[in-house]
Amino acid sequence: VHGENSLIFFTAEADGKDRALDFFQMIRTSSEAPRLAQADWVSGVEEWFGQLRARKLAKDDIAGLLNYHVFYLDRSLAGMGQDDLDAWKRETQPKLMEAIDEFETLEDLERTYLPALRRFEERMKEIRASRHQRSLIREVREYIQERYMDPNLSLDSLSDRFGLNGKYLSKLFKEEFGMKFIDYVIGLRMEHAKSLLSDTDMPVQEIAEKLGYTSAIAFARTFRRAVGSSPSDYRKNFGGG
Repeated sequence: VHGENSLIFFTAEADGKDRALDFFQMIRTSSEAPRLAQADWVSGVEEWFGQLRARKLAKDDIAGLLNYHVFYLDRSLAGMGQDDLDAWKRETQPKLMEAIDEFETLEDLERTYLPALRRFEERMKEIRASRHQRSLIREVREYIQERYMDPNLSLDSLSDRFGLNGKYLSKLFKEEFGMKFIDYVIGLRMEHAKSLLSDTDMPVQEIAEKLGYTSAIAFARTFRRAVGSSPSDYRKNFGGG
């Protein structure tokens, strides 16, 4: 397991077996690191791989320790988000178990086991970034819902408010909600406009100003495009004071 053409004295092997228990605490600690979002937690695993090499443990002892590692990772990750858990169950855990089952030398094991953990570490970072983006873009939507009548509401104002590039914000919004920012704002304004036209006697000019339009003409043009009729025709057909 420690490679060809190497001489391992009996005393070193016996000492390695006696000290295998030293790894249990290290393994348990490193198994908690992903759940705690510790940076570069795979480096800790790499370090105890180096100690495995130095202490000349037998193959069965190494396999037992790594099975213990996978067990504790599985238990630690059980309380995390579904995306993290899916990535672990579908991708990483099977590769780690395969690496443990099939390795012949410690070098073989390092070539498969550590890269699988690295890929999982990167996947967790991507999931956290995506989760943060979804949370942020929902916050943007709530902000729009509160201020859609503001004539100054724009991608630029949202960019300043949330610290995101306007084009990137627009892309995230479209991916999350299936429509462009401007279409979402127009939809909110037109729903409010229909309510005001059907339930009040408020002049079209006043409705336009209330909804953030600079003129009744601009409002009427947008309303016709979105609803299919002019504001005055809509009022005739659906009531009004």
